[in-house]
Amino acid sequence: MAIIDRRALLAGAACLGAAPLRPATACQAPRPSLATLAEARGLLFGMSVTTSIEQMSRLKQVALAEAGMLVPGVELKWAGIEPQPGQFDFAPADRLLDLARAQKLKARGHALVWHEALPIEVAQTRTPTAMAALMKRHIHTVCGRYAGLLHSWDVVNEPIEPGRDRPKGLRRTPFFEALGEDYIDRAFALAAETDASAILTLNEYDLELDTPWHASRRAAMLDLLNRLIRRNVPIRALGIQGHLAPGRHGDLKPEIFAGLPAGRGQPGAVDLHHRVRCGRSRIARPRGEA
Repeated sequence: MAIIDRRALLAGAACLGAAPLRPATACQAPRPSLATLAEARGLLFGMSVTTSIEQMSRLKQVALAEAGMLVPGVELKWAGIEPQPGQFDFAPADRLLDLARAQKLKARGHALVWHEALPIEVAQTRTPTAMAALMKRHIHTVCGRYAGLLHSWDVVNEPIEPGRDRPKGLRRTPFFEALGEDYIDRAFALAAETDASAILTLNEYDLELDTPWHASRRAAMLDLLNRLIRRNVPIRALGIQGHLAPGRHGDLKPEIFAGLPAGRGQPGAVDLHHRVRCGRSRIARPRGEA
């Protein structure tokens, strides 16, 4: 199992931002891309981008030179691709996925079911029949359009939120209020029957550090994963959002990652891939530097 070291990642990103990109000359061998270096360690390095990259030539140059996978940042979220019930706008997502295919890069879908970025009609739905119908149409339509084209999908995003009024540590989303925990089972079943080739992922944040808050979220997540696997839900990976930032309270310890995929020591422990998605990394800059 490969582990991403935070210090090395931040240092590498800082160097990337500081060093000018120069075309390789005939006598100068090109340096390996970050995707190539990651692949040598069994990792897939990708970047989250939006269609704004089309007007940002420098960022586009870096993304295409360094990444092995592109992840549309907003274009595949519910409100972006189905802003009104039954009215789909695929054009922005298509442009990014066409770019990935043209550059022979993998692509990842983010995210099918999330409590944010929802049209108001979905956010206000609370009846089980109506919510089940909305989910079925949305997932079948979106997954169906891109079936066989995506490396992976974040099927359910951020379902965990421990607290007193949170049954089993689950977030009270519109989907949960209408369908209970079964909304997660439904989402994965719908995605699996529409796109059998994509790695179907449960994605969450604040799982990675050595703090009581992160520990409570890890415990809730492992309990959820064990329940899902016992019910034969077709989940294949746990996604970990790496909100990496210098100065955050808590250490990033390899042994924490080592215990996450299998839920070691728990009855009926699961065996999953796990993926680190560094969606909000920040590089500390000296005072006065822009």
